[in-house]
Amino acid sequence: MGNLAMKERWIMDDKRELLTIKEMCEVMGISESTWKRNKIGAKLTPYKVGKKIKYRRSEIERFRMR
Repeated sequence: MGNLAMKERWIMDDKRELLTIKEMCEVMGISESTWKRNKIGAKLTPYKVGKKIKYRRSEIERFRMR
């Protein structure tokens, strides 16, 4: 596999791993108000994608294990 193909695959995998707050709440089984009240977003690294803030799924998995 060439470098370009590997890079494109990584970018695609990375985009699938980034979730919005709403999606993160669904994964965690909590409401958005709980997300805000407990300041969960402050404990994770945010990524700006266009106008949206997203978080890595892998980070939330590590957060849940604590």
